[in-house]
Amino acid sequence: MQTGLVQTFGGLFQACLNSTEGPEALVRVIRDETRGYLDERLGEVDLAGMLARRFGSAAGIGSGVLRAFEDAVPTLLPPGPWSRGEVPVFGCPLGEGGDPIRQAAAAVLPPATGDAAVPDEVVLYREYPDVPLSAFPHLGPGWANAYRVAPDTQQCPPHARLDVDRWIDVDSV
Repeated sequence: MQTGLVQTFGGLFQACLNSTEGPEALVRVIRDETRGYLDERLGEVDLAGMLARRFGSAAGIGSGVLRAFEDAVPTLLPPGPWSRGEVPVFGCPLGEGGDPIRQAAAAVLPPATGDAAVPDEVVLYREYPDVPLSAFPHLGPGWANAYRVAPDTQQCPPHARLDVDRWIDVDSV
């Protein structure tokens, strides 16, 4: 893991301090390193088939998928009017290994759930796309106070580009 972080960011500290991509890039590196580690030791694994064997019947698979769907509810905000516009997506492999899971999921998930073909895993994704910024707790009074004190704590203006560690001189005409 450390090798992947060093190659991509220069280390964990640099990833946290200077990455413009945020935690998504860090999670991507960790996921890729984990996938490489497991693929090297396990080879190709039929994850959808493993899920089918774990839960057995179509009812058991449906129950497991529904439980995972309920656990995947976005938790950054409490439910609100934006919940009505939720975008749920279910993904699993196509074909023999994924068909029983896809059918069981279709029976228990909301009809508006999108379908995605994923090569080697089962994925549940839920998003509230129309949340007003004012609804986020970290954009309320605490955020405003943090913005005001940023110059004192970071020793630079809040909009300074701390993520750029090397500037390239550009000639302009």
